[in-house]
Amino acid sequence: MTQAQLTFYDTSRAYYASYYLQGFDELSRNGKLQIRVAHSLPERLKPAIQDTDWEHLLFAMALFKFQQGNHEWYFCIDTHDVNSVNVANHTGGYHLPLLQGVDVYFKVNHNPDQIEYTPILKDFRKKNSQCLTVFSNKTGVVPVT
Repeated sequence: MTQAQLTFYDTSRAYYASYYLQGFDELSRNGKLQIRVAHSLPERLKPAIQDTDWEHLLFAMALFKFQQGNHEWYFCIDTHDVNSVNVANHTGGYHLPLLQGVDVYFKVNHNPDQIEYTPILKDFRKKNSQCLTVFSNKTGVVPVT
């Protein structure tokens, strides 16, 4: 079996991803995951990340590519407290272009009711998952699997 590899896309800002990065670092030290940091944007998600209408929400996002063998998945961890989205004003907790572009969108303040009552969020509910506010590696629980 090919070793799993995780790529973290560094957006050159300090933000709330440190808990998750620490957890992934633990997995790396245990030899369970190879981690690299990329300073260039992935072509697939470049339009979403460079969308100036939504860039103010990037400070609380952690963007990754998980690759194992020939399979790769893009996912993000959204640490915003707000669990809504306003498409017209580009506000709320969700970064809509990333939600549309990634394979899985982990939301710290995940609210299934909010998703069901918001048409644009409901359209993407299958890729929207809850994520713990910390990366609990000590207990063997890894919320981003």
